[in-house]
Amino acid sequence: MMPEVEELAAKYEGKAKFCKLDTGGNRRLAISQKVMGLPTIAFYKDGEKVAEFSKEFSMEEVEKKLQELI
Repeated sequence: MMPEVEELAAKYEGKAKFCKLDTGGNRRLAISQKVMGLPTIAFYKDGEKVAEFSKEFSMEEVEKKLQELI
């Protein structure tokens, strides 16, 4: 999945910021953000979580949501 996410990051460079989180090494942060399953992609706008995909989703769904938010 990461190669596809990296492609999206390159495609939307300058329009959206992509970040990775090592949930094993940052358990408190993952819990505070209510990451209950992996993989998870969360969308933030103005510092607030506005959408999230978890466990089963397609990159097409992720890109569609990204386009809605930018």
